[in-house]
Amino acid sequence: MNYLSKSIAITLTTLLITACGGGGSGESKGSNNNNNSENTGSIVTLPATSQDISSSSGHNTSKLNFNTNIIVDSRDNSVSATTKIYNYADHQTGLRVDQSDSIAIFADGQAVTLSEYFSIDMGTQYHFTLPINASSYEFQYTRNGTIVAQGSLDSLPQAFGVSGTVNGDDISISLHKNADHTYEYLLESLTCQYNIDDMTAVVRNIHSRNGEGVLTGDYNKKISTLFDTTLDSLQSEFGTCTVEVDFSSESNSINRVLSSKNISIFSFSTQLAVLKLF
Repeated sequence: MNYLSKSIAITLTTLLITACGGGGSGESKGSNNNNNSENTGSIVTLPATSQDISSSSGHNTSKLNFNTNIIVDSRDNSVSATTKIYNYADHQTGLRVDQSDSIAIFADGQAVTLSEYFSIDMGTQYHFTLPINASSYEFQYTRNGTIVAQGSLDSLPQAFGVSGTVNGDDISISLHKNADHTYEYLLESLTCQYNIDDMTAVVRNIHSRNGEGVLTGDYNKKISTLFDTTLDSLQSEFGTCTVEVDFSSESNSINRVLSSKNISIFSFSTQLAVLKLF
């Protein structure tokens, strides 16, 4: 069966190594013990300061999670991150951070500038960039000046490169790996364009986050297995076709210190391999 139909265009959705963050339950997508380790320490219990359950102030701090996701983009060595607060009872919905609740991020002791955004579904989100080679990254959530949750990292995952080839039905991608890192593929997609117009059809195969995509070597797959079609069939129907594979990496050697189980900090490096079939 050929899933590439002229009547349907399936939009490629890039996986957020939102992984844990967009709706984060505090669980990592990968197998990295550093990211999955149980947080230790006592939970700070401070009563709600308002009746507004859509805001952080409307909850006892013992019910809240302070969640941060950090992405190192291997294409340009840039580091972007997002922080939010949610209630464990509804981890899909972020809360508005208000009243005396506050978030602060530091890199090498210097305060990081936070850009604040609010939406009904995601609550208050703080977007910010980080220097890639700082020796310390610190994260704090406070209420009325009392530290509710805090954590630190001494490094970030290293950027990595990829190089790939297509030989008939075979796709081979080599990862230029760093020591003490775990590598995983997250999303494989096939994008094709018709000869007669600009319409693009996309077939995608998103892998689960239970370790299915963890790589022990390089990436080797077959087009026919991934997308249930053949190269001859694609060439007969389309003018151009491209395969994209999204990879991520986690460092196993980051020294991560977290004050309690209601703070989560996830960090990944990402890379996209793009291979033109024809």
